[in-house]
Amino acid sequence: MTSYKDPSAGDGVSHLGSVRIWPERVGGPLLVRHAVVPNRQATETALRIEFLRSLRRSSELCVALFDVRVGTDSDDGLHCASDQLLVDIVKSVQHHKRGYDVLGRWGSNEFLLALPEANMFEARGVARRIHDAILREFPEITVSFGISSTANVESLDRILLQAARDQKDAAPP
Repeated sequence: MTSYKDPSAGDGVSHLGSVRIWPERVGGPLLVRHAVVPNRQATETALRIEFLRSLRRSSELCVALFDVRVGTDSDDGLHCASDQLLVDIVKSVQHHKRGYDVLGRWGSNEFLLALPEANMFEARGVARRIHDAILREFPEITVSFGISSTANVESLDRILLQAARDQKDAAPP
C-alpha cells in the first residue's frame, strides 16, 4: 500500500500554486483546484466499482486510455510532459469530460477515463472532444487514445487490454 507524504511538511512534494503533485513510481495523484485526480491504485478501485455497477445495471461501460507526450510522431523521441503541463491538461480534460465520468492517472503520462453508461459512439465523441481541446490548447502535445467497451469484452482485464491495443494503433478518436 502506498503512503503519501504530508503536503505541508515540505518533504519531496512539488507545490505549483494551488496544485499539489505527489511524486510516485507510477504517477501520483494530481490535486487540481482541490479535486484529486487519483493515482493508479485508486483509479483501478474506481474502475472496478464502475465495472461492477455496469454489470448490476446491465449497462455499458467504456474505458478510454490516453497518453500525453510532448512533441510529434515525427520527432526522434517523444518527451515526457512536465508536472505543470500535466496539471493544465488535466484541467482541460476535467472541463471537457462528462460530469460523471471517472478520470484517473494510469502511468506517468497516461490517464484512464471510465465512461459509465456510454456506448462506443458516445465514448468516441467524448474522446474526440477531449483530444481536440488538448491539441487546440497545447499544440506541442501528442495524444493517443484507446477505447474499449463492455459490449465488446466480458472482463475488466480484457477491456483494459483492448483499450491498450486500440491506443497502440491509435488514430485520432
